[in-house]
Amino acid sequence: MKIMTYNIQHGANNLFNDDINLDGVADILKKYQPAIVGLNEVRGEGPLEDYTAQAEYIAEKAGYPYYFYGPAIMVEDENPYGNAILSKYPIISAEAIKIPDAEKAVFGTEYESRNIIKAKIDVDGKIITVLATHFGLYPDEIVNAVYTAVENFEEEKCILMGDFNLTPDSLFITAFEFVDKFVDTASVTDDPLYTYPSPEPDRKIDYMFVSHDITVKSVTIPHTTQSDHTPYLAEIEL
Repeated sequence: MKIMTYNIQHGANNLFNDDINLDGVADILKKYQPAIVGLNEVRGEGPLEDYTAQAEYIAEKAGYPYYFYGPAIMVEDENPYGNAILSKYPIISAEAIKIPDAEKAVFGTEYESRNIIKAKIDVDGKIITVLATHFGLYPDEIVNAVYTAVENFEEEKCILMGDFNLTPDSLFITAFEFVDKFVDTASVTDDPLYTYPSPEPDRKIDYMFVSHDITVKSVTIPHTTQSDHTPYLAEIEL
């Protein structure tokens, strides 16, 4: 079974232009056929013209009968922005878990609220837990994100994926090595798995971790400039 995590930048690649192309995102999913997809930077329907039900549209266009959208913030108070999970298999339950906000004054900036989508998916009678998230940029935000991810990760049939905004040499990523729950899917390859920026990726900031009872068969980085990130695609066996 293929699993993908992909920061779609709401369908626009501002490295080139700001035109929103959700059909391009759907085409990538149709090409690589992941059974379950975690999407970051997804807009929901709101009063602003470009805020549409993006998760629903992509799911329909790419052939995913099940999806869940969880906004993390409301842009200008009424326009949703967050994460989504699309699935070929039934989603039997799902929730958006808020990552606690960091203190606003620490780095002199307004932080962006974040969340983790936690979904239970029935894969031919086996229930797996999928966590899709997008970490913040600052250390005090990331501490809260890591804590929330570890707290919600389950020891059996569990996948954690998303844009962590961290390179592999980060102390936060190396700390994951000491959490017995996790297996980094990147461990099956010597490829650096660079995912950003998409035209010529030179760093890895997107990740996928699995529980010990999941076998990782392969990991690849499909080359596309649809977003400023590339997708991260793993083939796993339950």
